Parts: sequence; C-alpha cells; structure tokens
Amino acid sequence: MPSLVQLAGARYPARFGGHAILPMEGASLVPAFTGGQIERRQPLFWEHEGNKAVRDGQWKAVQRLAGPWELYDMAADRTELRDLAKHEPARLKAMIAAWDDWAARTFVDEWHEKAARTDWGAPMGSDD
Repeated sequence: MPSLVQLAGARYPARFGGHAILPMEGASLVPAFTGGQIERRQPLFWEHEGNKAVRDGQWKAVQRLAGPWELYDMAADRTELRDLAKHEPARLKAMIAAWDDWAARTFVDEWHEKAARTDWGAPMGSDD
C-alpha cells in the first residue's frame, strides 16, 4: 500500500465513509524501482491461504497450513534448506508472537486445513 500511495501522489486517509480505518502499514518499494534502498524498520508479515510468514532482518519464520513453524537465516541460507527452529527457539517464539499480534491487529482470518485447496492444477469440478 505505501508504494501505491506514493506512486499515486495520494494521502492515505484516516477515515472513510465516516468510519476510522486501519492505519497504513509497511514501507514503500518505490526506491527499489530506481536502484535505491528500501527502508524497512518493522518486520514484514504475510498470510496466504493459511500459510504464514514473517521476515525480520535476516530472519524469516514460515508456517505452511497447519504445519510447524520453521526458521531460516536468509543471510546464510537464501534457499531455506536449513530449518533453525530447534536451534533458535527464543527467536522463533518472538517472531511467532509478532506475527500473531499483526494478525490480530489487521484482522487476518484464520484458515482451517479442510478449507484449503491443495490440489493445484487439478480441474475444478464437483464437490463429491
């Protein structure tokens, strides 16, 4: 959102239709479009179809739908081959807590395993 607001030359509103809206989060990616540096002071959080992740500096914690959280040092392992969750439990616990706080603050809907589609590429047909 910060990128779009900056590119549009717009201001992010505090209210819409007489109702307060959530403050904008994140950092603009516009500097990266011209070879500049992105200044991200806060962790980056995301969720997609029940899969969760948080990136904080060189550290990335991920959780596939209903699976265990994993932890990676992206500076040493960019391809996420060495899960450090057992070696850095305090770091992982703090990152999970930060993700949970973000999810509650931004109204992320909880996904349940049975609601997920895992057969990507299969024809979408009847529900039998």
